[in-house]
Amino acid sequence: MAHEEVMTMNEKMNLFLGVITILFLIGLVVMIYILSFNAIKNASSINAGGQLVNETILFSNSTCVNTSVAGYSSVQLSSVVIVDINGTIIPPSSYTIVGGCIQAK
Repeated sequence: MAHEEVMTMNEKMNLFLGVITILFLIGLVVMIYILSFNAIKNASSINAGGQLVNETILFSNSTCVNTSVAGYSSVQLSSVVIVDINGTIIPPSSYTIVGGCIQAK
């Protein structure tokens, strides 16, 4: 005669709770992964600000000259003051700013 093992109600409940716990932990790990991935993905769009002081750039007409921040993603220069070698401030009507690039007109 074969010996059959029958699970008691307590053993069935322990198995059920174990499966539920494992599924909860898997969901928790997936959620943490997704949240951290989104934080890393959005980190590149943070406005860090900064200043460029005394950056020397040689201009030639209608050629866009990159500044030291031109390689950054979505950079936009503002409050630009260009001074020639004699100390004269060049008016903004003499140049165009595109991203991290300055172009003489």
